[in-house]
Amino acid sequence: MKFLTKAWMQTQFENFADRILAVFAKKTETENHYTQKAAYGILGHVKLSNSAAITTTGEYALDAVEKNASVEGTLANLIQQTNSNLRAVGIGYELKNGWRWSSGTGITRIGNVVNICLGIIREQTTLREGDEIIQIALEYIPGCWTDIPVLSYNVDGTTQGVILYFNAENGSIVVGNIQFEAYYLLINASWIAQMQ
Repeated sequence: MKFLTKAWMQTQFENFADRILAVFAKKTETENHYTQKAAYGILGHVKLSNSAAITTTGEYALDAVEKNASVEGTLANLIQQTNSNLRAVGIGYELKNGWRWSSGTGITRIGNVVNICLGIIREQTTLREGDEIIQIALEYIPGCWTDIPVLSYNVDGTTQGVILYFNAENGSIVVGNIQFEAYYLLINASWIAQMQ
């Protein structure tokens, strides 16, 4: 049997106290770990949510399913749909009165914004007010008065700016109230269509 000396008891007490302090330190470290909020460059915990109503920063994270574009309604799916709507889509058109395509991308739309980038050619001729140049569907004409600026080329090498207009009754693009000679027209314009 050991004698309970003061030194021995002191050592046992200090060892016990150290173990108790170590337990409390571990408990505090664990509690701090669970209460540590994640931030840029700091590991921690966040709550998962798929709610669109959260306005608090630094407390919530999106569920990983939000990155899956094949799941309807997820953030990735909505972004994919938006990107699809931003692609240019060609719209049909018909060149009238002997005009032929020469250059350009044609007539396209992104949403309800219509773009025309077209070079058309034919034999030198006099163009008069109301002469049809291009026919498009009525849904693609603008909902308000819109000029279409055109650069006109003549056989003698001169150029001039002219304006074409829309015929709201049939969707054709026509010569305005000017008469001019041309063999090549360079058309580059955009407008908001009256699409329903």
